[in-house]
Amino acid sequence: MRAGGAIRLMGDLHITVSSPIHADQEVDLKSNGGSGNLQLGPNAHVASANGFVSLFADGAVIAEQGSRLESSQPVSVATGAATLAEGNPHRIRLLGAISGGPLQLTSGSEDDSVELAITDLSGGGANPLEVMVSQFVTLHLDDTRSSTGRSYTTLQDRIETDVAELQLGEVRSVVMKLGSGDDSFQSQAATVLTSLEMHGNGGVDQFDLAAFRGGAGLAVKVVGGDHEDQLLVDGLGTPVWMVNGTVHAGDLHVDHGDIEKLFLQ
Repeated sequence: MRAGGAIRLMGDLHITVSSPIHADQEVDLKSNGGSGNLQLGPNAHVASANGFVSLFADGAVIAEQGSRLESSQPVSVATGAATLAEGNPHRIRLLGAISGGPLQLTSGSEDDSVELAITDLSGGGANPLEVMVSQFVTLHLDDTRSSTGRSYTTLQDRIETDVAELQLGEVRSVVMKLGSGDDSFQSQAATVLTSLEMHGNGGVDQFDLAAFRGGAGLAVKVVGGDHEDQLLVDGLGTPVWMVNGTVHAGDLHVDHGDIEKLFLQ
């Protein structure tokens, strides 16, 4: 489907896109008025040359691996509050490539989770894609298809990488699956998060976590990969101790699992 102007497709049932949709102006795809899902198949390529891209479903929005979203203007992915089908744990699941942006992810209900594959994200001008997450409590980040080492940094209400800068909004729990390269993770400040889970995936990964006080408390679980991963917990002048496999430093609590090298300071 191609148009020199805008493309708007609306329905009250499930909508599946399995081929390219290209428009010079905005592309607006909606499944509303019911409990339908909007699904982009592996061959879907939704692109706007000069406008925005908007995806909405009362149920779930799913972009399968191989799909592409491309826009010179903002990309909006939003949902309503319809009951999710059994076996679909995430309100929004974006596994394909996304370029342009910024990207806005919004849930219409409470206590929902969103899954975002970051491997093929890119912003304008080769910059990281700006991602804003709203009304979600759990964020799953997946980079398992990447074999290039990546650096992650957490600041108070965001996570930064070379491909994306994520504003966490109401997110309080993050689950990260790293790629097979040599990845690194560093926390630089107190965070709004209360739960952080990180899974290594074959590289020599390094995790640097700093203590903080005055927050709600952050529980971290680190699951190492196949190689000699390293975890450093810096007390920043506060006591650091370990009980039953969990490292404590201020309001930081780290379950280091099968990490091969552990450093406390």
